[in-house]
Amino acid sequence: MKKTILIVVLTLFVSVCHAQMDTLARYIKRVHDTSVSGIEPITEKRSIEYSTYIKRYAAEYGNDRDIIVGLIEWESDGFRNTVDKKGSRSKVLHTSQWCWGLGKLKVSTANDFARNFLGWNCEWITGRDLLYDYRLNIELTSAYYGWCYDIKNGNIERALNAYRAGPTGERRGNYMIKIRMPDGKVETKPYSYWVMTCVDKWKRYKVKYGLDDE
Repeated sequence: MKKTILIVVLTLFVSVCHAQMDTLARYIKRVHDTSVSGIEPITEKRSIEYSTYIKRYAAEYGNDRDIIVGLIEWESDGFRNTVDKKGSRSKVLHTSQWCWGLGKLKVSTANDFARNFLGWNCEWITGRDLLYDYRLNIELTSAYYGWCYDIKNGNIERALNAYRAGPTGERRGNYMIKIRMPDGKVETKPYSYWVMTCVDKWKRYKVKYGLDDE
């Protein structure tokens, strides 16, 4: 009898775990890898709902809008329902180490920055907030990059690398990214290099389709 009950309990437990994993899998729309050649600039159709907030917060935090667009393009391809498990030190579901949404922000980074640097008196920002509240994600992405830009004395490359690795990680050189190119070769370059490829593509896209910067 006890053995039967134990089997039933274990079966239910496994079923619940599978259900939770299925739910999380739906959150993970895309984990960034592949090649730079496969990246297309954020199109007008995909970015129209973001453009107002990108312009607003880029201006508010003193950023170049093109850099913010390129950063978001590299991190998430403009898909707000993006979760990346890079940086997770645990083999179990340790969501505080996951990167969420358009700017791929960690929950710990978002909360620490919002409270200690922006002075927000807000409730705890969750991964779900960063995933589904794209306005919040864009503001924090722009604010955090702007802060990195300031502490790196206006050096765009160092600011982008600090966005990726943190200020300390940037000083230690922890920002190199390996990408497999279409010809199969693997190139290792700074994070800033890959983001700037997206910025350059976005600028060419604007010229091609006559998009207004205003």
